[in-house]
Amino acid sequence: KISGPAIGELWLTVLQELVSASLQREGDPRDHAMLSLERALFSASLPALLSGHQWVTFFQEVVWRLLEGLTAEGKAKQAVAAGAVDAGGGMEKSQMRAWLVACSLILKHLPVVTKEMAPKDLGGLWKTFLVLTEKLMEGTRSALAMDCLPQQLDDMVAVIEEVEELRSEQKLWEDAWRILDRIAPGLRQTRANC
Repeated sequence: KISGPAIGELWLTVLQELVSASLQREGDPRDHAMLSLERALFSASLPALLSGHQWVTFFQEVVWRLLEGLTAEGKAKQAVAAGAVDAGGGMEKSQMRAWLVACSLILKHLPVVTKEMAPKDLGGLWKTFLVLTEKLMEGTRSALAMDCLPQQLDDMVAVIEEVEELRSEQKLWEDAWRILDRIAPGLRQTRANC
């Protein structure tokens, strides 16, 4: 019988394999893998399976790896498109889908993560999310992304601002707003008006 941290490690391995499959170039296999990954990521049992440092691994090796892979894939697609060859189609949709999944995971698991992660790791989680969002948006200028991005980031900022461990991290917030000002220029003003 597998129990304790071992089951968390096993679960992380399954999620990592699903990420690999979600990064395939072919549209249908990528979409099916992404659907399976989403189901696994939003499993009600996930918080009970992961503990302590496994949450850091979860974000680094699963969530961030997915976003990074799709960002690299998106840039590869642009290069291929310049040569008028189809790179599998639907990449922008997959990028936005993965980004929205990342947003939802942070919001969903934040109460557990704030208890399980050190404040330094929490700050790193927020900053990494913003850096990857900026990279992802560099290659994604669709109407969907531009409509969705400001509202979703506003929701994220509102929730992250409530994390007691991060409120006094002035350098973290300076860095965060520097990125946010580039990717969602009107957000600071919107937040100031709240």
